[in-house]
Amino acid sequence: MLLFNIGFATTGFFDTDGSDKAALGLLLLWVMSYGLSAGPIGFVAAGETSTARLRAKTTSFNLGCYGLGFVVFQWTISYMISPDAANLGVKATFVWAGLLVPTVLILYFFYPETYGRTYWELDELYERRIPAWRFKDTPTLSDQSGYKGPGAAETK
Repeated sequence: MLLFNIGFATTGFFDTDGSDKAALGLLLLWVMSYGLSAGPIGFVAAGETSTARLRAKTTSFNLGCYGLGFVVFQWTISYMISPDAANLGVKATFVWAGLLVPTVLILYFFYPETYGRTYWELDELYERRIPAWRFKDTPTLSDQSGYKGPGAAETK
């Protein structure tokens, strides 16, 4: 709902200082909500989706890419909202919203489903070169043998 209101306030239907302030306020509220909910999941996902052998390297690479992306974001956003440059103001959110489509596609095809999988099963799926989008439905050797290690999540 916050994103809908931000988009509605920035489309130009209301071209007043109040609508810009409302959009900015809703954007700040959304950023805080996101930061307290789904935002930190990237840090957890780096450790959960990598194999045990490569966890340190994968997490380091992930956080390095995150840091580089954050620097690019901070550098470009000031030009986007500046009246002397692109002069987009709060409409700069549409640039980032447009980047969500390829991001969702990348996540769908390259982010594996790890729910109910042990680290051994993840290692096996990576070694067998199973595409990430097939991790959920691909049987592993422990699935075929009927053994789930201690601490494995129950799936039904």
